[in-house]
Amino acid sequence: MENVNFKLKSKDLVLLANEPIMCEKMKAHIEGLKHYAFSVIIRNDLGMILLQKRALTKYHSGGIWSNACCGHPLDISSYQSLNNSAKVRLQEELNINTKLRFLFQFEYSAKCSSLVENEIDYVFEGKSNQETFHYNPQEVCDMRWIKVKDLVQEINQTSDIFTPWFLILMKKYIYNYFFT
Repeated sequence: MENVNFKLKSKDLVLLANEPIMCEKMKAHIEGLKHYAFSVIIRNDLGMILLQKRALTKYHSGGIWSNACCGHPLDISSYQSLNNSAKVRLQEELNINTKLRFLFQFEYSAKCSSLVENEIDYVFEGKSNQETFHYNPQEVCDMRWIKVKDLVQEINQTSDIFTPWFLILMKKYIYNYFFT
């Protein structure tokens, strides 16, 4: 656990992929160190996808649309531990409690302002039919449901309003999982 400030909370840490140690989240993003992440997609019974607009105060990608929630697991020993981390974060960010199922994982690296996301991202899906949300304003500044065809159109016309990981995971999700 070298180079870790022990006064940091777990939400300020990431688990590095190439060496199984914790690292300060900002250091990992400044240096582009590969680490683990999860992304949660929420659908409703109408087949719409829930989007969140990241809070303007986020350390990167503030004011940009993304999937329902993301985070950094500190335990990847099983899909259940990843699932638990994703459920906790979904509750913290959006006040949604739902069953999640693991779909797939992918790796990517993308520049986000002056920072670098270099992640192995585990993607989960859940269902909710909520119409109003009591989200955490430190994490989220807006939310909306969107039809898949409208989302595809928005991505094709204005991809810069979405986070880089969202664009990657949506291509795989819509093609492989949405219509199943």
